[in-house]
Amino acid sequence: MGFPFAVADQILTGHDFHRFEPLFVKAALALFPCEAARFIVGGRESEADDPPAPRLDDKTRAGALLARRQGRPVADSGSGELFLPLAGPEGPLAVAVLTGGDPGLYDRPPEDWLLDRLRLLLRELETIKGWAQDPVSGALTVGHLRQELELLAPPGPEEGLCCLLLIETAGRAKDAGQALRQTARTAAYLDSLLGGSAPVHHLGAGLFALLWRGENLEQAQRLGYALLGRLKRQGLQRVQLGIKPLVPEELAAIPEGGRADGALDAAWEALAIARRRGVFALSIAPGHQPDPQSLAPPPPEALATLRRLWRDEPQFSIVFLQKDLKDQVDDFPSQIKELAAGGATLVPIDPHRALLYLPGADEQLAADWAGAFANQALGLGLGTFSLGIASHPCPGFRKADIPLNAKKALIHAQFFGAGGIASFSGVSLNIAGDLYYNQGDLLGAIREYRLGLNLNPENINLLNSLGVIYAQIDSHAQAIPLFERALAINPDDFMALFNLGFARLSQGDLDRALHYFERAERINDTYFDLELQLGQLYCQRGQYRRALKALLKAEEGARRQSLGDGEEPPWERCEPWPARRQTLGHGLVYRYLGEACQALGRPTEAMTYLQRAARYNSRDSEALSLLGELYAVQGQGSDIALAFCRQAVTIDSGKAGHWRRLALVLNRREEWEAALEAAERGLALAPKDLAALMLKATLHERLGQLPKARAAYEKVLKLNGTHAQAARALKRINQTTRRDR
Repeated sequence: MGFPFAVADQILTGHDFHRFEPLFVKAALALFPCEAARFIVGGRESEADDPPAPRLDDKTRAGALLARRQGRPVADSGSGELFLPLAGPEGPLAVAVLTGGDPGLYDRPPEDWLLDRLRLLLRELETIKGWAQDPVSGALTVGHLRQELELLAPPGPEEGLCCLLLIETAGRAKDAGQALRQTARTAAYLDSLLGGSAPVHHLGAGLFALLWRGENLEQAQRLGYALLGRLKRQGLQRVQLGIKPLVPEELAAIPEGGRADGALDAAWEALAIARRRGVFALSIAPGHQPDPQSLAPPPPEALATLRRLWRDEPQFSIVFLQKDLKDQVDDFPSQIKELAAGGATLVPIDPHRALLYLPGADEQLAADWAGAFANQALGLGLGTFSLGIASHPCPGFRKADIPLNAKKALIHAQFFGAGGIASFSGVSLNIAGDLYYNQGDLLGAIREYRLGLNLNPENINLLNSLGVIYAQIDSHAQAIPLFERALAINPDDFMALFNLGFARLSQGDLDRALHYFERAERINDTYFDLELQLGQLYCQRGQYRRALKALLKAEEGARRQSLGDGEEPPWERCEPWPARRQTLGHGLVYRYLGEACQALGRPTEAMTYLQRAARYNSRDSEALSLLGELYAVQGQGSDIALAFCRQAVTIDSGKAGHWRRLALVLNRREEWEAALEAAERGLALAPKDLAALMLKATLHERLGQLPKARAAYEKVLKLNGTHAQAARALKRINQTTRRDR
């Protein structure tokens, strides 16, 4: 096998001006006496899918177009702008627009000086790209990440939240070569999932980092859980993830030079917590946990009062009251205390919350009391209260558990809005389990879901919730029966079918996985993750017409999701990307569409889809390899076909198909010895690949190595006794050998 380090490609592309924008701007400011610089990317059709440029005024647009067409700098003293065209071997890449600073820069600057500076700028940009790329994975380096953190501007109020994610991965590598290839494959897969929305950095030893912008921390958590699920399906043994929200106030307060260290330290601390939680676990940096006290028990002094009250009481209820609009008061309202009089005991916690003890009351009596209390409080102008009710006895719970059960019921009630009332139930425990899950406490979530199933064994949401966590921690033997129980209750439950399909897929049972996915599709055929998975499985089985149908549905689902059209996806306990206007995995659909179209004899469509996949992720080795084969077969240029195929084996040398396609391209170029070497590299990985064996036999025959050609054809016939082409070739060789005698 080849040396597993890739030499970083320093040829600039249009995408680089988005990926390295802060560093490129810094380089331009260092070389020219200006105050501001920006890059307008364009000039080639292949950049149609690049991130959109900001809207330009007419003068700036005209200046950029003129510089690009002329291929020379254009200065506009009137507007105080200088336009510098940047080009690569394949043509125009971008135009640098400089403004402010020395007025002489815009008033007939010396052209020789400008051209010399422009050459220096291009060289500096190429150097930045080479420095910023990791030779193992092709991802960005830790040095680039530190620069990005130092140059990161605090997001505005409309820009959402920026988060730093650290992802630690570990697989089954027998030696250094396998470990390096696995690292490169994981980096490329992350790139395929994220599609440029969050550049991937490799920090070494299978540790990756993302700088991600989204709406809020909850969305970042969901992204984290989606990544855990996707990476687990790639066969990794362990994936842990730490999240550090980069809060605007913190970014503004950290002095220059200290921001990167602070953010990395906090993210590393979060990752350390995730390691302790399990093999597939997530944690948020301390100090940023969502609502950390929401499930904390009531204060000890309140519990002590309640224990004295219920000591000899066989039956009672606790109502947890919370005022919805928190006025600035020092004590719990005295009028509420008066309403609670008459057999009930009110135990205030703070000015807005209290526990109410109802001796002898079962759940129904407590619910009646809560409804009457809410109406009276509203009639007295005291506003609305949310109320949670829990009663004793309750199967599986002690007296001491009842106050916290009432608090869980209160959290349940708050889902109904102001003035909500809820009694403790399996649903309350499902919500509590979700809170633990969102905090990364999987053991706490498992405990709540199991308690919920003790109360309500046929709650399908609880069965799915608990099953997904068991699947997440690689305990499929416990997960599968839960999904099967959910289906026994409701055979058409989409979440159970979807989750059971992935559980079977994780076990390598492709037939049953496909069965459950197809059943789920009959219920909902608009769900991106499901259609993409079906498309992948159909491609693996050679069922390309079915694959194309499913993948076109996935593409439409991705388009709707990116535009925010249609219903919210059923993300809960299904592990997909949960939020609108995001593109986790959407680039993968184009690769599989290209593969399906190619197999169905639709090369033009296949090429279009594969080009889109390669633009989405320039290190998608499968798309590059397929694209190279198409360029060669369609006569679109053997040089570019060879470049694509070689790039594919550089990114991932562990895939037999990449070597077979490289051999095919080399064969068409009549580079037979190199083609034979590539074919043999592929056969070392997949000895029963008939297409590679046939190509090897043909190449031996072309090189006059008839005994080796005969052996290869005989092996093909041993694997497939009806292979007509191999039989004819073997007959031809035998006849030639007899004549030569």
